Amino acid sequence: MKLDLSNKGLTSLEGIDLTGVIYLDCSNNLLTSISTTLPSNLEILMCGFNQLTVLCKLPSTLRTLHCSLNQLTSLPPLPPTLRVLWCSRNELTSLPPLPSTLIELSCYQNTITSFPDLPKNLKFLQFHANAYDDLSMNMSEMKLLQHNKKRMKLGLQIVDELPEQQEWDDINERYTVSEYEPGGDMFESAQQEIEKLLN
Repeated sequence: MKLDLSNKGLTSLEGIDLTGVIYLDCSNNLLTSISTTLPSNLEILMCGFNQLTVLCKLPSTLRTLHCSLNQLTSLPPLPPTLRVLWCSRNELTSLPPLPSTLIELSCYQNTITSFPDLPKNLKFLQFHANAYDDLSMNMSEMKLLQHNKKRMKLGLQIVDELPEQQEWDDINERYTVSEYEPGGDMFESAQQEIEKLLN
């Protein structure tokens, strides 16, 4: 069952019957916390565009969490079923360990200084405008994130280590961003060469 409580000027979810709810949308309200026990079978939680400073424990069945545009400084442990996490434009300084099921992560415009290991099956990543822009993030971590973003554009699995810098520089000089896009003239040859280089 879907329950749409968005845009209702709510300051709390207390007293609202959430029994049987699988999809809960409480975005665009005035919530400062979600302390209510969430349904044990909840799969989608949309709580962005509030004033949240804290989230309660997340159900083990949750697949999608959208909590962008709040005032969160931390996230609770993420369930092992989570596939989509949008937590951009908060005040996060770090992220909890990411489940291996995650395929989308948007965490831009926070104050994150380091990242947990990225899941191998991640397909979409947004992480710009974080604290590493001030060089507080380890440069090798930043390069690895950027590199893995390019791999995802190519449809390749992400890697744990960067290749030799000179080899990767040579690849970057030969293939522009537009050529990385599927369907680009150089896409197939770029994909084959990078797979050979990195795997």
